[in-house]
Order: sequence, then C-alpha cells, then structure tokens
Amino acid sequence: IWYYKQLPAGQASKFTRLIYSPLIGLAMLYFCYGSAMKHLLANAGICYVLMLFSPTRYVHKLVFVAAMGYLSFIHMYRWWILTSYYIDITGPMMVLVQKTTTIAFSLHDGKMKKKEELNAIQKKEAIAEVPSILEYVSFVFHFQAVLTGPLCFFSDYMDFIEGRHVTPKSAAARPKMGNNNDDDVPTPWATVTEKLMWSLVFLGVSVVIAPQFQPEIMLQTGMMSQSFFTWYLTLIFVMMLQRVQYYFVWMFADAICNASGLGFAGYDEHGKPKWDLVSSVNPYKVEMATNFKDTLDAWNCTTMYWLRRVAYDRAPPQFRTVYTYLLSAWWHGFFPGYYLTFLTGALFTVAGRTVSYTSILII
Repeated sequence: IWYYKQLPAGQASKFTRLIYSPLIGLAMLYFCYGSAMKHLLANAGICYVLMLFSPTRYVHKLVFVAAMGYLSFIHMYRWWILTSYYIDITGPMMVLVQKTTTIAFSLHDGKMKKKEELNAIQKKEAIAEVPSILEYVSFVFHFQAVLTGPLCFFSDYMDFIEGRHVTPKSAAARPKMGNNNDDDVPTPWATVTEKLMWSLVFLGVSVVIAPQFQPEIMLQTGMMSQSFFTWYLTLIFVMMLQRVQYYFVWMFADAICNASGLGFAGYDEHGKPKWDLVSSVNPYKVEMATNFKDTLDAWNCTTMYWLRRVAYDRAPPQFRTVYTYLLSAWWHGFFPGYYLTFLTGALFTVAGRTVSYTSILII
C-alpha cells in the first residue's frame, strides 16, 4: 500500500520504483532463508551472464538448462538430505526459474524471429535487448512475488514500473497512466478487500478444520467399513481441504500484488476493471470444474502460462501435451507422486481431447 501511495508511476522516478522492490524483496528472502538465499543469487547471476554472452540463437535453451539444472540440484538436496517436508529455498527458486526462462525466451523471440513468426502473446512479450542489471534484478526479486509468486512476465512488470499498465476508461489508449488521482483511473481497493477476506476464510479453514481431516483418516478401520459412496464423498471433502491452504497462499499473494498496483488486466465487456493479471487460482472454478481441463485452467494459472510459453508453444505438435506435463513434473521436483500425477494428467487431457473431437465428428 505504501508503494502504491508514495511511489506511483508519473510521480516517483523509474529508478526509484525499480530499486525499491528488490531491496524489500531481498530483505524478505534473508529474513526467511538466511544464507540459503545465495542459491537464488547464484542462479539469477548465471542466467544473466548467459543472456549477455550466449549466441542469440541458443540463449533461451542455455538459460533454460542452467536454471532448471540448478533447480534440480536444489530438489535433489531436498529429497536426499532433508528427506521430509521442510520449508526451504525451493519455493522461491521455482518462481525464479520461471522468471529467468521467460526473459530468455522473450529475448530469443525479439532478436531471432520475425513478427509474423510469433503468436500474439509472443509479440507482446518479445524484447529486443538484454534488460539492464537493475531492471533484471528488480523483476526477479520484486517483493510482491519473491516468496511464493505469482509469476509476472517481464513486459507486464515493465509496464507496471513505467505506468503503462493502468489507463482511465476515457483514455484507454493513453501510453502513460499519468496522475493516479484521475477520477476515472481504476483503483484496486475493492478487489484487494475481497481477496483478503477470502484468503482469511481459507486460512481459518486450514487452521481449524483441515487438521481434523487429514488424508490418513481414509484408511482408518472405521472409515474403511463405510459404504463406498459414503467413503468416496468423504474423500472428496478431505482432498478439498488439502487444496484450501493453496487458495489461502495464492489469494493472499494476489492481493499483495494488487495492493501495490500490480495486476491490472484491462476492462471486461461491462467496463468493469479486472485485477487478475497475476492471479494464480480461481477456487470456485476449481471446485466446480466439470472436466480436467477446466480444473487445470483455474489452478496455479501463472505456472500454466509459463508452461505454455516455454514448452507447449515450442514443442512439436504431436508431443506438446506430454512434454508440457513432463516439464511440470520436473519443475515440481523428484517425488514419484508428481510424475504419477502429471503423466496421468497428460493421459486425461489427450483422452478428453480425443472424445471431444470424436463427438463433434459424430454430431
């Protein structure tokens, strides 16, 4: 809120807005992880050097291998050394990998490809030169999303820094936001309040109710003696409670972004401002989804955007789905459950697509 009020674009300089965010972000990282933050600095530094000196034709691949390789080392350490769940540097490292790889792919698109070779999203995010060190550090370590995300793409972040992200309804094409006091410039407070209220509800459920219904209860003798229908309904409820903790974290992080002014995504068909540019989850759509694709579209949305940017849109058409799900499993770590989940997800996606296509042909 202080950032939004005291350092608005058009009043505070670009340098001030750029340097404030990573200073707070790095302080938060040190407070939470201490000396372990050296891994974040090392990974970010390696990727930046690669962007400066790698051949443009291969810069995206080299940065991808370096970033994912370092993340793999951290995952292996967590798996073999820590052996049990532990809050370590892995989470911020996963977000950092998303940021560094998307910059590299945007750089490759901007310097190597013609505009007609790019899709609409790639055109928007393409950059023609390596960002300055200050722009890069600010983007990678900005305080709004340095701990748990959500992912914000570099072009959107620079629009936010330079004031191009929000425009009044009466001047939607205006390149600069100008004065924050314009009467028709949308403010985030209603959205922030709603997201904070829901995040607190989800926090309450996670703290009060979820501990009483851990997944292990499904294998207890009393539960196993219930009818299959009763057991299955209980399972659905228990697993929903496991998702609630993610709803809390992601909606809280989303609210933080919006409170600082980050996350405006234009206006809907009714002229209402949208603040979902960096939203990671839509809990209602997840719980009410009628197919697997709808669930994925509403769950960890910014990671899905990243997977599309660096995997799905780049892979050969016949392997897109499998490659994308494999990357998702690799990015999450080396626990077997991830690979079971995402490879099964690939099967569900292909099967659902095939059934839909067959239905259309029959009709």
